[in-house]
Amino acid sequence: NNIGNSNVICSGSLDNTIRFWDIRSSKNQLYMIKGNEKENDGILCLKFMALKKKKETKDIKYDLNLCYCSLKEMKVFLFEKFD
Repeated sequence: NNIGNSNVICSGSLDNTIRFWDIRSSKNQLYMIKGNEKENDGILCLKFMALKKKKETKDIKYDLNLCYCSLKEMKVFLFEKFD
C-alpha cells in the first residue's frame, strides 16, 4: 500500500479549504479544494480511504476517496473528484 509513503500532507481549515502541501518545502502548496459554502463552515477533520479498485489499470495502484467533516453540518462528506 503506497498511502502514507509520500512527501505530501493535507490540512483542513476554517476558511473552508483542504490544502495539500509538500513537506520538503514549507511554502509550496500543491493543490487546494474549496468546500461548498452552503453546506460547510470550515473543515473540521479529513481522512483518506483506500478502496478496492473498480477496474484494472496499469498506472493506478489504488482507488482513493477523501472524506471530510464540516463544522456547520457535523456530517461526513465524500469528495470523489480531483481536477
